[in-house]
Amino acid sequence: MIGIYQDSFKQYLEDNLGKVKTSSKNFIVPCPWCEYQQDKDHYHLYIALEAPIFHCFHASCGMGGNLRKLLRKIAGHDISDVFVDKKTMEEARRKAEVFKDKDSSKIVIRTPTLNKNQFAHKEFYLRNRLKFSNIPSEMITGLVYDIEKFIEINNIPVDVSLFRLKDYLQGNFIGFLTENNSALMLRNIDNSHEMKFHKLKIQESNFLDYYKLQGYSWKSNKVVLAEGIFDILWNTFLILQV
Repeated sequence: MIGIYQDSFKQYLEDNLGKVKTSSKNFIVPCPWCEYQQDKDHYHLYIALEAPIFHCFHASCGMGGNLRKLLRKIAGHDISDVFVDKKTMEEARRKAEVFKDKDSSKIVIRTPTLNKNQFAHKEFYLRNRLKFSNIPSEMITGLVYDIEKFIEINNIPVDVSLFRLKDYLQGNFIGFLTENNSALMLRNIDNSHEMKFHKLKIQESNFLDYYKLQGYSWKSNKVVLAEGIFDILWNTFLILQV
């Protein structure tokens, strides 16, 4: 068994899609919607090993849903029962409590409107970190100033530890929502404080999560890797100036 799948599933993917990589959580394969018969070093469709769901992370695609949808694209009809071991899948579902039998497991998370007047101190910190570039704050993916409003509109449970921190996070932290909506990564605008970062967990994700900014052209072959979120923002600004 490979996750919840019969060993034959990997061979089926290789026979019908091409190169298959296996990570600790996913099969990584060419996307039949946007990468069919393309020869690349890295492909963008991830199939979760612990739940029958998939997602394509290519900027021009974003296709995702239940395994049945993928197999209908490949084979023309649903053959998931051939490859998915239902007993193993039920065990994985009980452990993870994240499996949802619908077209997407990704819960939509909303971000509050940026109120730059109310949070002028956060806006100034951001502008300073970006060396007062002309990048509008509204263009920054998943940017959150109003932490309390973010928690409220997304019905995030407030446990004892979050209750104690909430006021401090509201006054001193900027948030960045991760790509798969599993966490809000928070940065303290007070550099003198020992607590510089905080991760507000929102939900589980069957896929590797990260913070990503999309460029202006999905046809571009430029990729910028950076250690921190502000490094990503600054390097993006430099590329736009070239």
